[in-house]
Amino acid sequence: MNTDAKFRFAHLDNDKEIIHINEVNSDVRNNHKFWCIGCGGELKAALGNKRIHYFSHKVNESHCSRETYLHKLGKQKVISAFNTQEQFPIVLRSRNKCERYPECNLKKYVKGCTETGDVLIDLKEHYGRCEEEYGHKGFVADVALIAKEEHRSPIFIEIVVTHKCSEEKRQSGIHIIEWTISDESDVERMLFMQTRPNIEFINFNDNKPRYLPEPIMLDKFYVTNIGGRLIASMDSRCIKCHEQNKRTKESSVLEIVSNDVEHDARYFGNIAIGIAIRKLGDRFKWCGACVRTFRCTPTLTQTKEDGTVVRQAIKNPDGSLAAYCNDYRVDSGLQQRLIRQYSNENYNIVYEECTNEDMSLT
Repeated sequence: MNTDAKFRFAHLDNDKEIIHINEVNSDVRNNHKFWCIGCGGELKAALGNKRIHYFSHKVNESHCSRETYLHKLGKQKVISAFNTQEQFPIVLRSRNKCERYPECNLKKYVKGCTETGDVLIDLKEHYGRCEEEYGHKGFVADVALIAKEEHRSPIFIEIVVTHKCSEEKRQSGIHIIEWTISDESDVERMLFMQTRPNIEFINFNDNKPRYLPEPIMLDKFYVTNIGGRLIASMDSRCIKCHEQNKRTKESSVLEIVSNDVEHDARYFGNIAIGIAIRKLGDRFKWCGACVRTFRCTPTLTQTKEDGTVVRQAIKNPDGSLAAYCNDYRVDSGLQQRLIRQYSNENYNIVYEECTNEDMSLT
């Protein structure tokens, strides 16, 4: 028992609203009354210039327990936070859900890419209301979060000042968040769902894969079939590392992703071109593998709706224009050099489609 307790929180005007001593000035003190969260007795606000501000009982209350005060304060702060905040977040330790993690050779480059990690979950996505002293399976919660869906069980939030949950409650299978409050500073921070040292999650499935680290971005090379012509293109740093095995374009006949996060994009482009030549043979044309590279001004022929034919000169050759070029001449020496780079291991062929029986696969 404490007959001269000093508190930082109080009920305002004997209502459920909680006020912190730092929110009280002379005007608030003169126009409002303050009541103890623990025992309900009337409090006074000490606002001296030299001393720390605090609430204390107007009349000594020998039956007022600081344990009861902290316990009730914790419950009411949980309810207030749930009812007033847009989100109600918790942080769970979970397994990495990236399917590539066990064999991935990129994880050394990804900060925080570990077998387990913390994931932020907003409970308000599935839980619609918050109730005090709620009963479930023969147990009573300090505070319970009630689910929006009938099939989902409630979550108990237990406020611990001195006594932890009973073993029977722990073994009940009920999802329990046990929040230990040592003093008022634990409540003031209002990070009670995100501070791990004084939070214990009971009966939550830690083995469920939820965690996905911030990905690194990789280069991807495409050969797409557009009107029977094979067009090469490359997107730099556009593919997330955990999505590197997914086909990106429906029109692609070949997709290659880089597995080297430190390479030069042009170097990877040359490797990818070599692979394309090897895989797709003579059907695949690329300006860089032509004997006339950079010594020609290719033209693009277009037929308008009225039937007129327009030939447009392209001053800066794009490698993909080779697919439309009637004067394309293979630089076999360059092709062989590019093909030899096919032995480089820092790439992954995501998708390849070879349906032409006449295709040369040298």
